[in-house]
Amino acid sequence: MFSKLLNKTSFAHCIVLALAVIPMLIHYYNTQQLILSTALNTLALFYLVSSIKQTPITKVLTILILSVLTLNNVILLFTSLVLQTEFSTSIALNLFTSNISEAKTALQRYFLFIPIAFVYFYILFYGYLKIVSRYKKPKPFYCILTITILFYGYKTTRAYQVIQAEKQVGIVPTTTYKISRYLEYSPLQTLGAFYEALAYLDISNSQNKTIPAYPNYTLKQQTIENIIVVLGESAQRDALQLYNSELSTTPYAKQRESQLYIYTQAISPSAYTNTSIALLLSHQAPSNNFIATDFSDNIITLANSTNQWHTYWLSNQERLSRFSTFYTLQAEQAQNKQYTSTAYDSALLPLLQNAVTDHSKKRLIFMHLQGSHFNAKDRYPAAFNVFKQYKPFENEYYNSILYTDYIVEQIIKTVAHTPSVVIYVADHGQDVINNQFIHAFTKKGVQVPFYIWNSSTLDKSLYKVGKDTTVQSTTQLYNLLTQYMGIQGVLPKETNTSIHVLTPELKLQPYATMKD
Repeated sequence: MFSKLLNKTSFAHCIVLALAVIPMLIHYYNTQQLILSTALNTLALFYLVSSIKQTPITKVLTILILSVLTLNNVILLFTSLVLQTEFSTSIALNLFTSNISEAKTALQRYFLFIPIAFVYFYILFYGYLKIVSRYKKPKPFYCILTITILFYGYKTTRAYQVIQAEKQVGIVPTTTYKISRYLEYSPLQTLGAFYEALAYLDISNSQNKTIPAYPNYTLKQQTIENIIVVLGESAQRDALQLYNSELSTTPYAKQRESQLYIYTQAISPSAYTNTSIALLLSHQAPSNNFIATDFSDNIITLANSTNQWHTYWLSNQERLSRFSTFYTLQAEQAQNKQYTSTAYDSALLPLLQNAVTDHSKKRLIFMHLQGSHFNAKDRYPAAFNVFKQYKPFENEYYNSILYTDYIVEQIIKTVAHTPSVVIYVADHGQDVINNQFIHAFTKKGVQVPFYIWNSSTLDKSLYKVGKDTTVQSTTQLYNLLTQYMGIQGVLPKETNTSIHVLTPELKLQPYATMKD
């Protein structure tokens, strides 16, 4: 019965129509945004391929095109179902710059999408080979083909109109930008984001080969030996006890509250690690001209130029990925670099101990944690499996925050007897979507913990405790570190007092207008 049904051309069209419409409907269900072009793009490309005369070469070409189409639509399904957002340049950057450990974790967590991709391709290709291409093309087919070609023409025109409209508001489109926009309006719309992401990485790699020339500046002599910047990972501010959470997730920080200077309303410049950390370290502030941003001018190269401050990058995240990230190119400028890649951030503590006992007199040390990076349950040892009263994903996340609090406490104890500061700041926050803490371009996705511990022997001009209750961008870290190092006479970083955040498309948006 089923095989007879498959012999009907009309049923083949129904199959293809379903495969085109389902991703669109799922996207609408999760984001409340109806993207009709997703369905039309699938249909258009399918019917264009179906109109090609069958030869061995065109059959191979068809397999390639339908494979890419499948990958395109499964990516759209993933971002819609899991992230509840559209595919963007930021997500493409994360895919390109993920290391082996992150890739393995992601594959384990989202393994279901692999069979979905195979099933999607099989149905699409079966419909093409066994049904549509076997029958003589009827007049309705050529009507559909004509509509398809007209649709492509409309999409190209629409891309052109968007580029022209952006010119009117001051955005100067580069060749890369134009190509990415045309690809974005093509049937394989994810190619636009991938192409733009590769262009950013290309520019970043070339720019970071040069060391900036700094103007003559002076160094104020201050009683401070160690500046330790702890870069937290995926920490939702509301999950910290220090920020008035009812959860006992930061007992150590809470005990030391009288020694802390706490930014109660700190906002990350991005919801993604790659761009957020790069903007923390760089002299550049968030800008619509992100593609022209020169990350070679950063706090590490500035510290190196003093010939007094020795720089360290201690990371519990893998050093290499297929492509260098924006911030790893900055990290490579550190004079001392050590990487571990273990589940637990305690692996960094011996490295810190070695660093603070070397022959250097002044040290700027960055410690990049795994923190609460997914899967959170893998980020803490059994002794920190404390929370059990909430949903499993919440318990795991809160346990990871608790463990990070312990790590920061051990860092403080390591330098407690020296004139030092320890700055803890998270790269970005997290939001709860589909019963999991996840990256999200929402207010919670960029609300982060940011506080400073001061040792009692620190220079009194630098010592400060209390709370700053104003909304602050964490991009001020650059200026803060120049003050601690005593650098005077360099151009300060733009303060981003208007609190703009980079969207997933790498454009500016006021924090106040972001989704709650």
